[in-house]
Amino acid sequence: LLSKSKTGEAPLHLAAQNGHVKVVNVLVQDHGASLEAITLDNQTALHFAARYGQLVVSQTLLALGANPNARDDKGQTPLHLAAEVFIKSALL
Repeated sequence: LLSKSKTGEAPLHLAAQNGHVKVVNVLVQDHGASLEAITLDNQTALHFAARYGQLVVSQTLLALGANPNARDDKGQTPLHLAAEVFIKSALL
């Protein structure tokens, strides 16, 4: 649970990225995973959910208390990343 990849991704980041809502809930509620755990570029699990278009996971993380105003190394919040996903999909 506390292990991280070389880029600082924790299991919660990967669950968020891949849309695993149940895993997100289990990691946070049953195992105490930190909602504010950050990668080497200061991204939280909410950043990952937003960047990969995982709406339900994003809503779940917010309901669990994730900080929507967290900024990564580029100064981007999860909302910035979600907007990028929307714009890219609208242009395709």
